[in-house]
Amino acid sequence: MRPYPGQNLNDDKRIFNYRLSSARRIVENTFGILTLKFRIYNRRIQANPENVDNIVLATCILHNFIKYFNPNTTHASDYEGNQPHTSSLLETVQPQGGNATAGAFHVREVFKNSFISEAGAVPWQEDKI
Repeated sequence: MRPYPGQNLNDDKRIFNYRLSSARRIVENTFGILTLKFRIYNRRIQANPENVDNIVLATCILHNFIKYFNPNTTHASDYEGNQPHTSSLLETVQPQGGNATAGAFHVREVFKNSFISEAGAVPWQEDKI
C-alpha cells in the first residue's frame, strides 16, 4: 500500500500516511527479527500461500517460545547461535508494476476513513501529524 503523495495534504491523509508508516516500520522490524532467527526467510519460500501463512505463524510461535524459555536470547543470532547473513530477502525483491489499480485506491480510502473514525482513531494520532 502506498502513502498519499505530496506535501499539501489534508489532516485525514496525513494521519493515514503516519499510521501506514508506523505499521510498515513494525512489520519490517518483525520480519528482520524473524530473518535473523530462521533461515527460511533468507530465500524465496517455495510453498503455496496457505503453507506460507502456517510457516510464518509457526516461526512467530517458535520465536515467542524461545524468548519465553530463554529471555537472554538476543536478535543477533538465531536459535542455534548462528550469526545471521548480512543480506536479506527484501534486498532482492524486485518492484512489481508501478500503477495502482482502482481497487488499491479504494482500499487506501477505506483505511483512511477507518483511521479517522471514532472506532479506528487513536488518541495520539493528531499530535503526530
